[in-house]
Amino acid sequence: MGDRPFLGILIARLIPVIPFTLLNYAAGLSSVRFLPFLGATVIGMLPGTASYVAVGAYGIQPHSWEFALALLVLLVVGLLTRKIERSKSD
Repeated sequence: MGDRPFLGILIARLIPVIPFTLLNYAAGLSSVRFLPFLGATVIGMLPGTASYVAVGAYGIQPHSWEFALALLVLLVVGLLTRKIERSKSD
């Protein structure tokens, strides 16, 4: 999380494979303040949550534009987080 904890939490929340409990403990053990943690958590959870809800709601209509949009958002969030992770490791 380093010197920019808000951004670190935000990126971690966008990555779907990082367990919430693990990230919560890591943030609690670090120097992350509550309000940046809360803000990054709320913002970071919105795209994935909205997409999962839309996929569930429109899953019975797989040819609808809403379903396609939800899948597209999930794909974009996944690709963006992968790109961010790769750029951080370089």
